[in-house]
Amino acid sequence: TTNDNWSNQHTVALIAILIAVTVAGLVLTPAQAFVAIGLLMFGFVIIAGRGVTGLWRGALIDDRNKVSLSRLQLTLWTVVVLGAFLAAALTNVGDVSGANPLAISIPEQLWYVMGISTTAVVASPLIRSGKRDVKPQEADKETTAANLQLVANQRGLTKEDVAARGVEVVNRQPKDSRWSDVLQGEEIGNGPNLDLGKVQNLFFTLVLVVAYMAALLAEFREGGPILSLPALDTGMVTLLGISHGGYLAYKATPHTARDQGRGR
Repeated sequence: TTNDNWSNQHTVALIAILIAVTVAGLVLTPAQAFVAIGLLMFGFVIIAGRGVTGLWRGALIDDRNKVSLSRLQLTLWTVVVLGAFLAAALTNVGDVSGANPLAISIPEQLWYVMGISTTAVVASPLIRSGKRDVKPQEADKETTAANLQLVANQRGLTKEDVAARGVEVVNRQPKDSRWSDVLQGEEIGNGPNLDLGKVQNLFFTLVLVVAYMAALLAEFREGGPILSLPALDTGMVTLLGISHGGYLAYKATPHTARDQGRGR
């Protein structure tokens, strides 16, 4: 069947990427290997998401059928950090005689960043789960309908493509997801609006990821062996943690008038 053919093609593509990652790490210079492996890992995530959902952005789509900011952040940090570690390890295979190529020091700040990103991915659905058990106020039916229509219009969808799950706005199918989901509100009350907490959180993440990639590239340009990954500034990690905390706190704050009889 067509689906089986797609599945087979994606499987072959993923295996080919894994082979290409190994070859790139062993053949290319450290700097070239770092760039190539990072791109190949991004390709792996994209193709895997395509294989599961039929969409190139599939890996970033959550249970609301929306593109998730926390998933995007975790993907970026996973690819950058693990890609750098893999590039360093494969570089060390040929450059370190008699030493363990995996003996690469990872600064504790990186563990903090990965922990912060993972916490956001875990905490986000937990926070949102409470929004499914409540309903908007009965008196606000017209406002609810108008907001759902506005959300649909903003995404180029029809009203039938979006729905209210409790006070949470969801898409009915993965294909209805849009990149704008990353920056917009999640409830009926703020769904049509730009979520400044998300904007700030995304900015902090992108700036820190780009800056760290530049530091990694400078480290790899010095050649092998690579015995440690560069450290992140503690202040920046703290700011990222504060930004994530504010993002999760804002997510937990009610943005829709609730029916008190169904409240938690």
